[in-house]
Amino acid sequence: MSTALNGGGSWQGSGNFALLTPGSYNVLIRDAGHTGCVVVLNNSYAISQPALLAATVTKTDVSL
Repeated sequence: MSTALNGGGSWQGSGNFALLTPGSYNVLIRDAGHTGCVVVLNNSYAISQPALLAATVTKTDVSL
């Protein structure tokens, strides 16, 4: 099995894609032994920007 994004210009053996920016992606899969057998898994997979992280810091005095 090989997978690719956005038209299959670059195929890889894993379905994991790192460092993708927000946007729509055309997700493809093919048989590694029969590269003409291509299936579109999702022609408009949307990745959105994650929500802004927020944190609160609270001081706690510890006595021994």
